[in-house]
Amino acid sequence: MNVPATPRPGALTGLIPRIIRWIETSGRRAAPPPGDEPPRLAELGRYDRMEAHIIIGRLEAEGIPAVTFDGEMSLGDGSALLIPVRVMIDADDMMAARRIVAAR
Repeated sequence: MNVPATPRPGALTGLIPRIIRWIETSGRRAAPPPGDEPPRLAELGRYDRMEAHIIIGRLEAEGIPAVTFDGEMSLGDGSALLIPVRVMIDADDMMAARRIVAAR
């Protein structure tokens, strides 16, 4: 039975498709064309798992693509409340993202 995969809200929107598109079009050895550099990921902060996903939702609502790192690792070993989850964004969006997070 084929069930179409539907992404959950806020998951991998914006940033990941840009990275994939850049990888597919740039080739392994060729330098990217001018103006087509991949996004530079930067860590906005480390939060508990629930707070990280709330922050992702707030950022994406403001048009800033974001993704979490390490969230599933904490579930794998049963330490969901102990291992912080990193919120990653495009480095160019850092100042705007910090303002959004500070306004909470």
